[in-house]
Amino acid sequence: MTELHDLPLTRVVDLLNSRQVSSVELLRAVLRRIEATEPQVHAYAHLMIGAAERTAFAADRTRAEGGPAGPLLGVPVAVKDMIYAAGAPTEAGSLVMRGHVPARDARAVGALRAAGAIVLGKTVTHEFAYSQNEPATRCPWDIRCYPGSSSAGSGVAVAAGSAFAALGTDTGGSVRAPASVNGVVALKPTYDVVSRDGVIPLSPTMDAVGPITRTVADCALLLSCIAEPERLRPARVGRDRPRVGVDWAAHFTTGLDPEVVAASTAAVTALASLGAEVVDVCIPHAEMVSSIGLLTVLVDASSWHARRLRNSPELYSSGTRVMLQAGELVTGAQYVKVQRARRALVAGVRQVFETHQLDAVALPTLPVTTFPLELYADPLTATSQDGWARVMHHAFLANLTGLPAVTVPCGLSSRSLPIGLELLGRPYQDLALLELARMYEEATEWHEMRPPEDQLVSQLTEEGP
Repeated sequence: MTELHDLPLTRVVDLLNSRQVSSVELLRAVLRRIEATEPQVHAYAHLMIGAAERTAFAADRTRAEGGPAGPLLGVPVAVKDMIYAAGAPTEAGSLVMRGHVPARDARAVGALRAAGAIVLGKTVTHEFAYSQNEPATRCPWDIRCYPGSSSAGSGVAVAAGSAFAALGTDTGGSVRAPASVNGVVALKPTYDVVSRDGVIPLSPTMDAVGPITRTVADCALLLSCIAEPERLRPARVGRDRPRVGVDWAAHFTTGLDPEVVAASTAAVTALASLGAEVVDVCIPHAEMVSSIGLLTVLVDASSWHARRLRNSPELYSSGTRVMLQAGELVTGAQYVKVQRARRALVAGVRQVFETHQLDAVALPTLPVTTFPLELYADPLTATSQDGWARVMHHAFLANLTGLPAVTVPCGLSSRSLPIGLELLGRPYQDLALLELARMYEEATEWHEMRPPEDQLVSQLTEEGP
Protein backbone atom coordinates (compact mmCIF):
# COMPACT_ATOMS: atom_id res chain seq x y z
CA MET A 1 0.00 0.00 0.00
CA THR A 2 1.31 3.44 -0.99
CA GLU A 3 2.09 5.67 1.97
CA LEU A 4 0.44 9.10 2.11
CA HIS A 5 3.76 10.91 1.86
CA ASP A 6 4.51 9.08 -1.39
CA LEU A 7 1.44 10.32 -3.28
CA PRO A 8 1.50 13.07 -5.91
CA LEU A 9 -0.03 16.43 -5.09
CA THR A 10 -3.09 16.04 -7.31
CA ARG A 11 -3.95 12.67 -5.73
CA VAL A 12 -3.62 14.14 -2.24
CA VAL A 13 -5.97 16.99 -3.18
CA ASP A 14 -8.52 14.43 -4.41
CA LEU A 15 -8.28 12.53 -1.12
CA LEU A 16 -8.78 15.70 0.89
CA ASN A 17 -11.73 16.85 -1.18
CA SER A 18 -13.43 13.45 -0.93
CA ARG A 19 -12.84 13.42 2.87
CA GLN A 20 -10.84 10.18 2.67
CA VAL A 21 -8.05 11.87 4.61
CA SER A 22 -7.90 14.96 6.78
CA SER A 23 -5.37 17.77 6.60
CA VAL A 24 -4.17 16.89 10.09
CA GLU A 25 -3.57 13.26 9.06
CA LEU A 26 -1.72 14.45 5.99
CA LEU A 27 0.48 16.83 7.95
CA ARG A 28 1.31 14.16 10.52
CA ALA A 29 2.31 11.75 7.74
CA VAL A 30 4.66 14.36 6.30
CA LEU A 31 6.12 15.19 9.72
CA ARG A 32 6.83 11.50 10.28
CA ARG A 33 8.58 11.43 6.94
CA ILE A 34 10.64 14.48 7.86
CA GLU A 35 11.67 12.85 11.12
CA ALA A 36 12.76 9.74 9.21
CA THR A 37 14.63 11.46 6.37
CA GLU A 38 16.05 14.74 7.66
CA PRO A 39 19.01 13.17 9.46
CA GLN A 40 20.09 11.83 6.07
CA VAL A 41 19.12 14.43 3.48
CA HIS A 42 18.88 17.76 5.37
CA ALA A 43 16.31 19.33 3.06
CA TYR A 44 15.00 21.89 5.55
CA ALA A 45 16.64 24.98 6.98
CA HIS A 46 13.67 25.79 9.22
CA LEU A 47 10.39 24.07 10.10
CA MET A 48 7.20 25.91 11.07
CA ILE A 49 5.46 23.03 12.80
CA GLY A 50 3.26 24.99 15.21
CA ALA A 51 1.89 27.26 12.50
CA ALA A 52 1.48 24.27 10.19
CA GLU A 53 -0.58 22.38 12.76
CA ARG A 54 -2.86 25.37 13.33
CA THR A 55 -3.37 25.75 9.59
CA ALA A 56 -4.15 22.04 9.20
CA PHE A 57 -6.81 22.14 11.94
CA ALA A 58 -8.30 25.27 10.36
CA ALA A 59 -8.40 23.57 6.95
CA ASP A 60 -10.30 20.61 8.41
CA ARG A 61 -12.79 22.96 10.07
CA THR A 62 -13.33 24.78 6.77
CA ARG A 63 -14.15 21.54 5.01
CA ALA A 64 -16.37 20.30 7.83
CA GLU A 65 -18.34 23.55 7.78
CA GLY A 66 -18.62 23.60 4.00
CA GLY A 67 -16.62 26.79 3.65
CA PRO A 68 -14.85 27.84 0.46
CA ALA A 69 -11.92 25.51 -0.21
CA GLY A 70 -8.90 26.72 -2.13
CA PRO A 71 -7.26 24.31 -4.58
CA LEU A 72 -4.46 23.50 -2.13
CA LEU A 73 -6.47 23.59 1.10
CA GLY A 74 -4.61 21.66 3.78
CA VAL A 75 -1.66 20.49 1.66
CA PRO A 76 1.85 20.83 3.19
CA VAL A 77 4.34 22.52 0.87
CA ALA A 78 7.88 23.86 1.29
CA VAL A 79 9.51 27.13 0.26
CA LYS A 80 13.14 27.86 -0.56
CA ASP A 81 14.95 30.00 1.98
CA MET A 82 15.40 32.81 -0.57
CA ILE A 83 11.67 33.52 -0.51
CA TYR A 84 9.98 35.53 2.26
CA ALA A 85 7.46 33.80 4.53
CA ALA A 86 5.98 36.08 7.18
CA GLY A 87 7.18 35.29 10.69
CA ALA A 88 9.68 32.65 9.58
CA PRO A 89 13.45 33.08 9.24
CA THR A 90 14.58 33.88 5.70
CA GLU A 91 18.35 33.69 5.90
CA ALA A 92 19.35 32.75 2.33
CA GLY A 93 21.80 30.18 3.66
CA SER A 94 24.11 32.94 4.88
CA LEU A 95 25.40 34.42 8.10
CA VAL A 96 24.82 37.80 6.45
CA MET A 97 21.06 37.28 6.86
CA ARG A 98 21.10 35.43 10.18
CA GLY A 99 18.05 36.27 12.27
CA HIS A 100 16.20 37.97 9.43
CA VAL A 101 12.46 37.38 9.90
CA PRO A 102 10.32 39.17 7.31
CA ALA A 103 7.02 40.66 8.39
CA ARG A 104 5.37 39.80 5.08
CA ASP A 105 5.07 36.98 2.60
CA ALA A 106 6.58 37.00 -0.84
CA ARG A 107 3.78 37.41 -3.37
CA ALA A 108 4.12 33.77 -4.45
CA VAL A 109 3.94 32.55 -0.84
CA GLY A 110 0.90 34.73 -0.25
CA ALA A 111 -0.69 33.08 -3.28
CA LEU A 112 0.05 29.63 -1.82
CA ARG A 113 -1.61 30.61 1.45
CA ALA A 114 -4.59 32.08 -0.41
CA ALA A 115 -4.95 28.71 -2.16
CA GLY A 116 -5.08 27.06 1.28
CA ALA A 117 -1.62 25.51 1.35
CA ILE A 118 0.21 24.78 4.60
CA VAL A 119 3.64 26.41 4.41
CA LEU A 120 5.53 23.78 6.38
CA GLY A 121 9.10 25.02 6.23
CA LYS A 122 11.96 26.79 4.49
CA THR A 123 14.31 24.61 2.47
CA VAL A 124 18.09 24.71 2.35
CA THR A 125 19.79 26.86 -0.29
CA HIS A 126 23.36 27.58 -1.20
CA GLU A 127 24.43 30.93 0.17
CA PHE A 128 22.32 33.55 -1.62
CA ALA A 129 21.54 30.87 -4.25
CA TYR A 130 25.07 31.34 -5.58
CA SER A 131 26.16 27.69 -5.35
CA GLN A 132 29.54 28.48 -3.80
CA ASN A 133 29.34 26.86 -0.38
CA GLU A 134 28.38 23.23 0.23
CA PRO A 135 25.18 22.96 2.29
CA ALA A 136 24.34 19.85 4.25
CA THR A 137 21.62 18.75 1.80
CA ARG A 138 22.24 15.38 0.18
CA CYS A 139 20.80 13.54 -2.82
CA PRO A 140 18.39 10.82 -1.61
CA TRP A 141 19.40 8.58 -4.51
CA ASP A 142 23.00 8.55 -3.25
CA ILE A 143 23.86 10.70 -0.25
CA ARG A 144 27.49 10.87 -1.34
CA CYS A 145 26.42 12.87 -4.39
CA TYR A 146 25.47 16.37 -5.52
CA PRO A 147 21.78 17.11 -4.72
CA GLY A 148 21.33 19.82 -7.35
CA SER A 149 22.07 23.53 -7.39
CA SER A 150 20.69 26.22 -5.10
CA SER A 151 17.10 24.91 -4.86
CA ALA A 152 18.46 21.53 -3.77
CA GLY A 153 16.55 21.57 -0.49
CA SER A 154 13.25 21.98 -2.34
CA GLY A 155 14.08 19.28 -4.86
CA VAL A 156 15.21 16.84 -2.19
CA ALA A 157 12.14 17.48 -0.01
CA VAL A 158 9.83 16.56 -2.90
CA ALA A 159 11.90 13.54 -3.93
CA ALA A 160 12.15 12.25 -0.35
CA GLY A 161 8.44 12.71 0.32
CA SER A 162 8.86 15.37 3.01
CA ALA A 163 6.77 17.87 1.02
CA PHE A 164 4.12 17.37 -1.65
CA ALA A 165 5.46 20.33 -3.60
CA ALA A 166 7.98 23.11 -3.15
CA LEU A 167 8.94 26.50 -4.50
CA GLY A 168 12.45 27.25 -5.63
CA THR A 169 14.26 29.99 -7.51
CA ASP A 170 15.98 29.49 -10.84
CA THR A 171 18.69 31.75 -12.23
CA GLY A 172 20.76 29.18 -14.11
CA GLY A 173 18.76 25.99 -13.74
CA SER A 174 18.31 26.00 -9.98
CA VAL A 175 14.85 24.42 -9.93
CA ARG A 176 15.56 22.19 -12.95
CA ALA A 177 18.94 20.82 -11.84
CA PRO A 178 17.67 19.51 -8.46
CA ALA A 179 14.60 18.08 -10.18
CA SER A 180 16.74 16.33 -12.77
CA VAL A 181 19.19 14.70 -10.35
CA ASN A 182 16.43 13.80 -7.88
CA GLY A 183 13.98 12.33 -10.39
CA VAL A 184 11.13 14.86 -10.08
CA VAL A 185 9.50 17.62 -12.17
CA ALA A 186 10.22 21.36 -12.16
CA LEU A 187 9.19 24.38 -14.19
CA LYS A 188 11.11 27.58 -14.74
CA PRO A 189 8.20 29.78 -15.85
CA THR A 190 8.31 32.53 -18.45
CA TYR A 191 10.34 35.38 -16.93
CA ASP A 192 7.53 37.40 -15.31
CA VAL A 193 4.71 34.85 -15.02
CA VAL A 194 5.40 34.39 -11.29
CA SER A 195 6.13 37.50 -9.23
CA ARG A 196 9.60 37.87 -7.70
CA ASP A 197 8.31 40.34 -5.10
CA GLY A 198 9.68 39.28 -1.71
CA VAL A 199 12.42 37.12 -3.23
CA ILE A 200 16.09 37.85 -2.51
CA PRO A 201 17.64 38.47 -5.94
CA LEU A 202 20.67 36.86 -7.54
CA SER A 203 20.42 38.19 -11.09
CA PRO A 204 17.23 40.24 -11.49
CA THR A 205 17.06 39.84 -15.27
CA MET A 206 17.38 36.04 -15.04
CA ASP A 207 15.72 35.06 -11.74
CA ALA A 208 12.46 33.12 -11.72
CA VAL A 209 10.32 31.48 -9.03
CA GLY A 210 9.19 28.00 -10.02
CA PRO A 211 7.45 24.88 -8.69
CA ILE A 212 9.06 21.51 -7.99
CA THR A 213 6.64 18.57 -7.86
CA ARG A 214 6.27 14.82 -8.38
CA THR A 215 4.32 15.02 -11.66
CA VAL A 216 3.57 17.42 -14.47
CA ALA A 217 -0.09 17.65 -13.39
CA ASP A 218 1.13 18.64 -9.92
CA CYS A 219 3.32 21.30 -11.50
CA ALA A 220 0.43 22.73 -13.50
CA LEU A 221 -1.73 22.88 -10.38
CA LEU A 222 0.91 24.71 -8.37
CA LEU A 223 1.63 27.10 -11.23
CA SER A 224 -2.06 27.96 -11.54
CA CYS A 225 -2.02 29.00 -7.88
CA ILE A 226 1.11 31.18 -7.90
CA ALA A 227 1.11 32.72 -11.39
CA GLU A 228 0.07 36.29 -12.08
CA PRO A 229 -3.31 35.64 -13.74
CA GLU A 230 -2.93 38.21 -16.50
CA ARG A 231 0.40 36.70 -17.58
CA LEU A 232 -0.54 33.03 -17.66
CA ARG A 233 -2.11 32.47 -21.05
CA PRO A 234 -4.36 29.51 -21.85
CA ALA A 235 -2.76 26.74 -23.85
CA ARG A 236 -3.08 27.54 -27.54
CA VAL A 237 -5.55 25.51 -29.54
CA GLY A 238 -3.62 24.73 -32.70
CA ARG A 239 -2.02 21.83 -34.49
CA ASP A 240 -2.85 18.34 -33.32
CA ARG A 241 0.79 17.49 -33.94
CA PRO A 242 3.19 19.58 -31.84
CA ARG A 243 6.52 20.52 -33.44
CA VAL A 244 9.58 19.89 -31.28
CA GLY A 245 12.99 21.21 -32.31
CA VAL A 246 16.26 19.45 -31.47
CA ASP A 247 19.72 20.95 -31.93
CA TRP A 248 21.67 17.70 -31.93
CA ALA A 249 25.07 19.35 -32.36
CA ALA A 250 24.66 21.89 -29.55
CA HIS A 251 22.82 19.80 -26.97
CA PHE A 252 23.47 16.10 -27.56
CA THR A 253 27.21 15.84 -28.27
CA THR A 254 30.12 17.65 -26.61
CA GLY A 255 30.60 17.16 -22.87
CA LEU A 256 27.62 14.87 -22.26
CA ASP A 257 27.51 11.64 -20.31
CA PRO A 258 26.72 8.91 -22.90
CA GLU A 259 23.91 7.59 -20.70
CA VAL A 260 22.33 11.05 -20.63
CA VAL A 261 22.52 11.18 -24.42
CA ALA A 262 20.93 7.74 -24.73
CA ALA A 263 18.06 8.49 -22.33
CA SER A 264 17.35 11.92 -23.81
CA THR A 265 17.45 10.60 -27.36
CA ALA A 266 15.03 7.84 -26.37
CA ALA A 267 12.73 10.47 -24.89
CA VAL A 268 12.76 12.47 -28.15
CA THR A 269 11.97 9.25 -30.03
CA ALA A 270 9.09 8.63 -27.62
CA LEU A 271 7.71 12.12 -28.29
CA ALA A 272 7.80 11.37 -32.01
CA SER A 273 5.98 8.08 -31.48
CA LEU A 274 3.30 10.00 -29.55
CA GLY A 275 2.65 12.25 -32.52
CA ALA A 276 5.15 15.07 -32.15
CA GLU A 277 6.97 16.21 -35.27
CA VAL A 278 10.67 16.33 -34.43
CA VAL A 279 12.53 19.01 -36.39
CA ASP A 280 16.31 19.39 -36.68
CA VAL A 281 17.30 22.95 -35.78
CA CYS A 282 20.46 24.98 -35.19
CA ILE A 283 20.37 27.53 -32.37
CA PRO A 284 22.65 30.48 -33.22
CA HIS A 285 25.29 31.41 -30.65
CA ALA A 286 24.58 28.29 -28.55
CA GLU A 287 28.30 27.98 -27.81
CA MET A 288 28.19 31.29 -25.90
CA VAL A 289 25.37 30.38 -23.50
CA SER A 290 27.56 29.49 -20.52
CA SER A 291 29.86 32.50 -20.89
CA ILE A 292 26.97 34.94 -21.22
CA GLY A 293 25.10 33.41 -18.29
CA LEU A 294 28.04 33.19 -15.92
CA LEU A 295 29.24 36.73 -16.60
CA THR A 296 25.74 38.17 -16.26
CA VAL A 297 25.24 36.49 -12.89
CA LEU A 298 28.74 37.47 -11.79
CA VAL A 299 28.10 41.19 -12.29
CA ASP A 300 24.45 41.25 -11.20
CA ALA A 301 25.19 39.45 -7.92
CA SER A 302 28.15 41.69 -7.15
CA SER A 303 26.04 44.79 -7.69
CA TRP A 304 23.32 43.70 -5.25
CA HIS A 305 25.83 42.64 -2.57
CA ALA A 306 28.25 45.58 -2.92
CA ARG A 307 27.27 47.38 0.30
CA ARG A 308 26.97 44.21 2.39
CA LEU A 309 30.30 42.95 1.08
CA ARG A 310 32.04 46.18 2.06
CA ASN A 311 30.47 46.25 5.52
CA SER A 312 30.66 42.58 6.52
CA PRO A 313 32.95 40.58 4.19
CA GLU A 314 33.76 38.07 6.95
CA LEU A 315 30.13 36.91 7.09
CA TYR A 316 30.23 35.48 3.58
CA SER A 317 31.62 32.02 2.85
CA SER A 318 35.01 32.25 1.16
CA GLY A 319 33.75 30.93 -2.18
CA THR A 320 30.86 33.38 -2.36
CA ARG A 321 33.10 36.27 -1.32
CA VAL A 322 35.62 35.45 -4.06
CA MET A 323 32.90 35.32 -6.72
CA LEU A 324 31.36 38.61 -5.58
CA GLN A 325 34.77 40.26 -5.65
CA ALA A 326 35.44 38.78 -9.09
CA GLY A 327 32.22 40.33 -10.36
CA GLU A 328 33.50 43.77 -9.35
CA LEU A 329 36.47 43.29 -11.69
CA VAL A 330 34.27 43.09 -14.78
CA THR A 331 34.27 46.47 -16.49
CA GLY A 332 31.18 48.29 -17.65
CA ALA A 333 32.30 47.94 -21.26
CA GLN A 334 32.69 44.18 -20.86
CA TYR A 335 29.24 43.88 -19.31
CA VAL A 336 27.71 45.86 -22.17
CA LYS A 337 29.34 43.50 -24.69
CA VAL A 338 27.96 40.49 -22.81
CA GLN A 339 24.46 41.94 -22.91
CA ARG A 340 24.78 42.60 -26.64
CA ALA A 341 25.69 38.96 -27.08
CA ARG A 342 22.70 38.03 -24.95
CA ARG A 343 20.37 40.04 -27.17
CA ALA A 344 21.79 38.26 -30.22
CA LEU A 345 21.17 34.91 -28.53
CA VAL A 346 17.58 35.86 -27.68
CA ALA A 347 16.92 37.01 -31.23
CA GLY A 348 18.45 33.82 -32.61
CA VAL A 349 16.30 31.56 -30.43
CA ARG A 350 13.18 33.55 -31.28
CA GLN A 351 13.99 33.21 -34.98
CA VAL A 352 14.41 29.44 -34.65
CA PHE A 353 10.99 29.12 -33.00
CA GLU A 354 9.32 31.24 -35.70
CA THR A 355 11.13 29.81 -38.73
CA HIS A 356 10.31 26.23 -37.79
CA GLN A 357 6.96 27.04 -36.12
CA LEU A 358 8.08 25.20 -33.00
CA ASP A 359 6.07 24.51 -29.89
CA ALA A 360 9.17 23.45 -27.94
CA VAL A 361 12.86 22.62 -28.09
CA ALA A 362 13.96 19.36 -26.44
CA LEU A 363 17.35 18.86 -24.79
CA PRO A 364 18.92 17.06 -21.82
CA THR A 365 18.26 19.03 -18.64
CA LEU A 366 21.85 18.49 -17.50
CA PRO A 367 24.78 16.97 -19.38
CA VAL A 368 25.42 14.62 -16.43
CA THR A 369 23.62 12.70 -13.73
CA THR A 370 24.44 13.54 -10.14
CA PHE A 371 28.11 13.14 -9.29
CA PRO A 372 30.23 12.63 -6.15
CA LEU A 373 30.52 15.69 -3.97
CA GLU A 374 34.30 15.62 -4.15
CA LEU A 375 33.96 16.55 -7.84
CA TYR A 376 31.94 19.63 -6.91
CA ALA A 377 34.01 22.21 -8.74
CA ASP A 378 34.55 25.89 -8.05
CA PRO A 379 32.70 27.91 -10.73
CA LEU A 380 35.89 29.86 -11.39
CA THR A 381 37.37 26.69 -12.90
CA ALA A 382 34.75 26.85 -15.63
CA THR A 383 36.96 25.14 -18.19
CA SER A 384 37.55 22.06 -16.04
CA GLN A 385 35.87 18.79 -16.91
CA ASP A 386 33.23 19.22 -14.22
CA GLY A 387 33.22 23.01 -14.12
CA TRP A 388 29.96 24.91 -14.00
CA ALA A 389 30.31 26.09 -17.60
CA ARG A 390 29.73 22.47 -18.55
CA VAL A 391 27.16 21.55 -15.90
CA MET A 392 24.94 24.60 -16.46
CA HIS A 393 25.38 24.99 -20.23
CA HIS A 394 21.94 23.65 -21.09
CA ALA A 395 20.10 25.28 -18.20
CA PHE A 396 21.21 28.88 -18.80
CA LEU A 397 19.39 29.07 -22.16
CA ALA A 398 15.92 29.41 -20.56
CA ASN A 399 17.07 32.10 -18.11
CA LEU A 400 18.89 34.19 -20.70
CA THR A 401 15.92 34.13 -23.08
CA GLY A 402 13.19 34.33 -20.43
CA LEU A 403 11.42 31.33 -21.97
CA PRO A 404 9.58 28.68 -19.91
CA ALA A 405 11.35 25.36 -19.41
CA VAL A 406 10.14 22.16 -17.76
CA THR A 407 12.19 19.12 -16.81
CA VAL A 408 10.70 15.64 -16.54
CA PRO A 409 12.35 12.34 -15.57
CA CYS A 410 13.31 10.36 -18.66
CA GLY A 411 15.52 7.54 -17.43
CA LEU A 412 17.96 6.02 -14.98
CA SER A 413 21.68 5.54 -15.46
CA SER A 414 23.44 2.22 -14.96
CA ARG A 415 24.12 3.42 -11.40
CA SER A 416 20.36 3.95 -10.89
CA LEU A 417 20.63 7.74 -10.93
CA PRO A 418 17.86 9.87 -12.49
CA ILE A 419 18.17 11.62 -15.87
CA GLY A 420 15.97 14.55 -16.94
CA LEU A 421 14.64 15.80 -20.26
CA GLU A 422 14.05 19.54 -20.66
CA LEU A 423 11.44 21.11 -22.91
CA LEU A 424 11.91 24.81 -23.69
CA GLY A 425 8.70 26.57 -24.76
CA ARG A 426 7.30 29.74 -26.25
CA PRO A 427 6.90 32.83 -24.03
CA TYR A 428 3.76 32.75 -21.87
CA GLN A 429 2.83 29.33 -23.25
CA ASP A 430 3.74 27.68 -19.95
CA LEU A 431 0.50 25.68 -19.83
CA ALA A 432 0.94 24.47 -23.41
CA LEU A 433 4.48 23.40 -22.55
CA LEU A 434 3.22 21.48 -19.53
CA GLU A 435 0.63 19.74 -21.73
CA LEU A 436 3.43 18.51 -24.00
CA ALA A 437 5.44 17.34 -20.99
CA ARG A 438 2.40 15.59 -19.59
CA MET A 439 1.86 13.77 -22.88
CA TYR A 440 5.35 12.31 -22.53
CA GLU A 441 4.99 11.60 -18.81
CA GLU A 442 1.72 9.71 -19.19
CA ALA A 443 3.28 7.44 -21.82
CA THR A 444 6.22 6.50 -19.58
CA GLU A 445 6.77 5.34 -16.01
CA TRP A 446 9.81 7.39 -15.06
CA HIS A 447 7.78 9.76 -12.88
CA GLU A 448 6.83 6.81 -10.66
CA MET A 449 10.41 6.04 -9.63
CA ARG A 450 11.43 6.83 -6.06
CA PRO A 451 14.79 6.92 -4.27
CA PRO A 452 15.67 3.46 -2.91
CA GLU A 453 15.30 3.66 0.85
CA ASP A 454 17.17 0.45 1.55
CA GLN A 455 20.16 1.83 -0.34
CA LEU A 456 19.90 5.08 1.61
CA VAL A 457 19.93 3.25 4.93
CA SER A 458 22.90 1.08 3.96
CA GLN A 459 24.84 4.16 2.85
CA LEU A 460 24.22 5.79 6.18
CA THR A 461 25.48 2.70 7.94
CA GLU A 462 28.65 2.65 5.88
CA GLU A 463 29.32 6.35 5.36
CA GLY A 464 27.56 8.19 8.16
CA PRO A 465 25.29 11.21 7.54
